[in-house]
Order: sequence, then C-alpha cells, then structure tokens
Amino acid sequence: MTVTAPPGAVLTPPADTIRPRPSTRGYWLGGLLTAAAVIGAVLWAVVAFFEYQQQVDRFPRMTVPGVATMQVTDTSTRVLYYENTRGTTTPSLSQLAVTVTDSSGSTVTVGAYSGDLRYDVPGDNGRVGRAVAEFHPNQPGTYQVRSTATDVTGTLAVGSDILWDIAPHAIGAAALFLLGGAAGVTVLIVTGVRRANARR
Repeated sequence: MTVTAPPGAVLTPPADTIRPRPSTRGYWLGGLLTAAAVIGAVLWAVVAFFEYQQQVDRFPRMTVPGVATMQVTDTSTRVLYYENTRGTTTPSLSQLAVTVTDSSGSTVTVGAYSGDLRYDVPGDNGRVGRAVAEFHPNQPGTYQVRSTATDVTGTLAVGSDILWDIAPHAIGAAALFLLGGAAGVTVLIVTGVRRANARR
C-alpha cells in the first residue's frame, strides 16, 4: 500500500514503529549508587579511624625501665611500641632490654619487629609510637613485660599489630568505593547511551 501526501505535509510513522524513549530513572539510580558508594566508604573510613585511635589509647603502657602486667585472652601476636617525643631516636631491642614471661614464669621469645610501623599517640600530637618488638603468647593468661634499660627513657605500649587491624577496614572501604562507584557510573553511561539511541 502506497501512502501519498500533499506537498509540505509531515508524515507520522505508524505507532508500532515509534520506539519509546527510556526514562530518566537510570540517571537517578546511577547517581544514588555513586553517592551511596562514596558516602559509605567515607563513613567506613571515619569510623575505622576512631576505633583505631581508641584501640591504641587502650594499650597497656609502662615507663622504661619498668614492668607491666597484662592479661592475654588469645595467642595472637603482641607488638611492643616505643613511645617518645617526635623526632627522638628509637632505641633498639637490645637497648630496651625487654623480657617477657608467661603466667608460669617461663620466658617468651621476643624478636625485633620487621618493618616501620608508627602512630601518633592519641591526645598528644608531640609523641609518636613505633613498633620495635613482637612476641607470640603460647597460651592465654597473665604475662609480664619487663624493661631493664639503663640509658633509655620513654614509654612502652603493648598491643596488637595495628597494621593487620586496619587492613580489613581499608580494603573494605576501598572495595565499596570502587565497586559501588563503578556500578553507579555504569548505570549512568548505559542510560545516557539508550536515551541517545532512542532519539535517532
């Protein structure tokens, strides 16, 4: 069937040949996904930072030379951190003369910490803690940390390895930011392409 029209007339294509233009809901969804990923990652990082500060603040501490007694509820690695004024030279493990004994009085092996792990002492920006040694409790119980240093002053804090404590939070926040952000951007791009194609 041939359709003719007067000169200058505009032919309207049959209704079944008109493709509906995708709605703008994809833009809203993509924007919400992206915003949620960014806000979620930032909140996760902020909460993890405050938890980390509280954890460091709760570390048992002792003045060097001196003795500290601590309760160990699991056999995860414990790290000894030397805290002193920022810029102060960190003494070696031998200079600190640290010994650790368990609840039975047996000596626990103490080794130098491998790596450079530091933190700002909570509530005192002028002091820095640096990991100097570590030991592995052989069983839960009461442990005694003793320093018999003769020419070293400062503070020793005993706690967990904060690097491994922070790692899951850092990885989780980064994954949320990257994956959630990528999903949001993908929805935005797909929506834009579909709406552009519908205009052709």
